[in-house]
Amino acid sequence: HEMVHGLDDLWAGRFKDLPPWLAEGRADYFRFSIVGRRVIPGAGMAVIKTTPAQPPLTDLMAAGWKEFNDMKNAGPLYLYSWSWIHFLRHGADGRRAEAFDRFLSGEKGKLTRADFERTVGHCEGLEPEFKAYFEKEFPPVNRGKNK
Repeated sequence: HEMVHGLDDLWAGRFKDLPPWLAEGRADYFRFSIVGRRVIPGAGMAVIKTTPAQPPLTDLMAAGWKEFNDMKNAGPLYLYSWSWIHFLRHGADGRRAEAFDRFLSGEKGKLTRADFERTVGHCEGLEPEFKAYFEKEFPPVNRGKNK
């Protein structure tokens, strides 16, 4: 996890210049994956099954570093950022990965939600597909309900 932040510092100038969902989601994506000749995602599945219900994507992408650093509420933000990255890399049979890569190749430190929506798609349009993917890949066990 922290190694990815170090690489992001080299890439973006400072990982905290990246949107939190991207910086923490990518770091946990690699943390919860087996990395060899290729990435095998998935070790985070057991953890995510017991977390609260998934927040709306617009909330996740709007959350700032203050929310991600709030230890009382940060856990679900990290986990859903991880699952969002997982979806962008592997959902829709990998069809989102190319657009996500184009987004990542944007100007360093300027990866905004507007850039994301222009390159990958609007959150509101992607949300039903993401939720369906999430429920399929990470079926509920003890997950709570959004209030």
